[in-house]
Amino acid sequence: MSNSHGSKKKSEGFFSIDRGAFRCAAVGGLNSAIANLILARGTGPDNVTTQWSVNAIEQRTGISRPNADKAVKDLLARGIWKKTRDGLHPIYEAVPGNQVPGGPSLPRNRPSSLQSATASPSTIPRPQSKH
Repeated sequence: MSNSHGSKKKSEGFFSIDRGAFRCAAVGGLNSAIANLILARGTGPDNVTTQWSVNAIEQRTGISRPNADKAVKDLLARGIWKKTRDGLHPIYEAVPGNQVPGGPSLPRNRPSSLQSATASPSTIPRPQSKH
C-alpha cells in the first residue's frame, strides 16, 4: 500500500529474527515468544533496534498489558533483548542467539522425548505399508 505521497507505509516491510534468539525466547513461554516477534517487527532497517515495547505488544496481540510487561521483562532478564534507553519511550536492541546467556541450543543431556522430536529424518521409523 502507498500513502498519498506514493511511499510505502512504515508498518509494511520485511523484518528478520535470529533463530537462536527466538528459540531462547520460546523457552520463556508463548507470551515471551510472541513479545520477541513483536519487538523484532518494530525494528528499523538494521533489524536490531526497536522502540516498540509493551504498548505495541498489547495493541497487536491478545496479550494483556501486565502480561506483555512480564514478557518484555523476561526477555530483558534472560539477555535476549537489552535496553539501551530507559524512560517513557525505551529503546531495545536484539541480542544475537549465540550471545544470549545459555545459548540457543538445547542441552546435550536433553530428555529422550526431545531427542526423538529432533532426530534426523533418516532415523525416524517409517510406518509399515499394508499391501
